[in-house]
Amino acid sequence: PDRIAALGKSGGGGMNGSTVASENPNLNTVIAVEPAMMRTLPPEYVKHFADMKESTAGRIDTGRWLAELTPADRDRMNMIKAAPKLVDKNVLLIGSMGQDYLQNIHRPLVRAMTDAGAKHFSEVILEAANEFFLTKRIAMARLVISWLKQECGF
Repeated sequence: PDRIAALGKSGGGGMNGSTVASENPNLNTVIAVEPAMMRTLPPEYVKHFADMKESTAGRIDTGRWLAELTPADRDRMNMIKAAPKLVDKNVLLIGSMGQDYLQNIHRPLVRAMTDAGAKHFSEVILEAANEFFLTKRIAMARLVISWLKQECGF
């Protein structure tokens, strides 16, 4: 179990990996790539989820899934509230340069982890990366491998 890590982006892995690690003593390493936060979705995301539902004939209905989350679910998946449970975990937070992301997600998460006294926390902003990291995937892969070896003993 010491060499198991969760890596993911946005809500599917960035946020959920941190939630699972905060609740599971056997998951000690999390790499959250531009994680999502449970907040009101910007209009472009609402449209994106509606388009995805239409293009998949209703098979993927992220908007409905998000709407069905209870307040307890949202509270449980709040990475800021999970920070005190992650202080002894290896956590790497990777972000992009988007101002909305930096202001509303990245900086508050860094502050929460720092305030909680995280012992093995690192954060990186990949400059010139778009929200999908299309131009930075090789750099990100090298960063993750290096961090896993140097900081986590993988």
